[in-house]
Amino acid sequence: MGNDSKDLVKYAEELGKKIGFLIAALNIPDEAKDAFMEIIADFSLAQLERLAGILETRLINDETGQIEDELRKELEKIRSDYFKEEKALNQETADKLKALL
Repeated sequence: MGNDSKDLVKYAEELGKKIGFLIAALNIPDEAKDAFMEIIADFSLAQLERLAGILETRLINDETGQIEDELRKELEKIRSDYFKEEKALNQETADKLKALL
């Protein structure tokens, strides 16, 4: 086997591992993952490369979406706490002013 064919085999193995990881990481039912694996057996190298890119983008979007949701919740909590404290301080100030009058 020549160097080119060895490199191609190695690349195909690495691409297969990457696609396997990306499919495993998808938030879809196991039946859908199994169907993916059956379908891609007949894909060309170009199709596999395109699929890997799509799956990688989907995984990144899913992960960053979760981070954004967590950040949004945390910011909402901070905002809520801030307004509660502000309201309490305003009430305390009003009470002190009333006591002075």
